[in-house]
Amino acid sequence: KFELSNQQMVILGVLAIRHLGSSSPGDQAALKRLVQKVNGMEALSLDD
Repeated sequence: KFELSNQQMVILGVLAIRHLGSSSPGDQAALKRLVQKVNGMEALSLDD
């Protein structure tokens, strides 16, 4: 089973946004939602 830590997911999300920076706005919006979701997970884990 392949699992990523929250930090790894954040890094991948940032890299994906940079890589697809010139892509369609729809792709950018989807990536931003993904990163916000991951950032929310990080915030929850930091509150523990």
